[in-house]
Amino acid sequence: MASNFTNFLISFGEDPQQLEAFKQDPHAVLDAAGLTPAEKTLLLSGNMQLIQSALVADPGLKEAMGIPPDQSLPARLPKIVWSVQHLGTPPPPPKAGPTGDSDSKGGSGGSKSD
Repeated sequence: MASNFTNFLISFGEDPQQLEAFKQDPHAVLDAAGLTPAEKTLLLSGNMQLIQSALVADPGLKEAMGIPPDQSLPARLPKIVWSVQHLGTPPPPPKAGPTGDSDSKGGSGGSKSD
C-alpha cells in the first residue's frame, strides 16, 4: 500500500480541483490530507529531486500508479511530477507576441510615383 504522501501527490494528477484548492490555500489542504510536518515541508520546498526521491522510495508507488509489480517504474513520473511542479505556482503569463510597433520599418515599403 502506498504512503499517504504518495497518494496525496497522485491525487493532484487525478483531481484538478485538489490542485486548485492547494493553490488557493496550501496549508489547509496539507493539513486536511494528514501529512506529517516533514512531508509538508518537503512539498512546500518545491525541491523536485527530493520529492521524486521520496516517491520512488515508497514501496507502494507502483501499485498506486497501477503498474504491475514485475514492471519497472517509468523513467519519468509525468502526472505526479507535473502536478508537483505546479504546486502553489500560478500559471505562467501568456508570452507576449510582437506588437508590430518595433518591427515596422516606416517609409521603406512605399511605391514610387512619377
